[in-house]
Amino acid sequence: MIPFSTFLEAFPPAELPVVLTSETHHEIAEHFTGFPAELLAEYVLDPDEEPDEFTEYMPCLRFSVTAKIAGVVWWRAALEGNDYILQTYLISGSKIERIRIAGTRYTEKGLLHTVASIGRDLEIFVKDDIEKMDLQVLLDENTGTVKRFSILDNGNIRAEGSE
Repeated sequence: MIPFSTFLEAFPPAELPVVLTSETHHEIAEHFTGFPAELLAEYVLDPDEEPDEFTEYMPCLRFSVTAKIAGVVWWRAALEGNDYILQTYLISGSKIERIRIAGTRYTEKGLLHTVASIGRDLEIFVKDDIEKMDLQVLLDENTGTVKRFSILDNGNIRAEGSE
């Protein structure tokens, strides 16, 4: 078993707030040192999930939720598009919760861009739009669809309006 601390060290530490756009993975790739298959198998993939030769993973960032809970974001590129996945873990390495917070998907209407911001208060704003988005579009309340999430002290991720 690979220590969870080794997995966390694969992710650069982040100073919140952060914004994830379709360009973020290009910036991270400049400093990317690799994501060993053993770490993928142990801490990223679900037990029934098999990696394939068409899917690429890259660690993006890590941050503390509490002293006992860590949050990480990785980027996954596959044939149908790419995703930024937020996963919370106990410091022991046990998975708590995972959601897709940003990325690009191919749809019938065009390329669907999703951008996200993670604030210091662990609130996450996710915005979808067919148009290419940057920080300015993320801040424009008149375009796209906006969802809001919070990372709770127990590591669970709650959608706005949920109990």
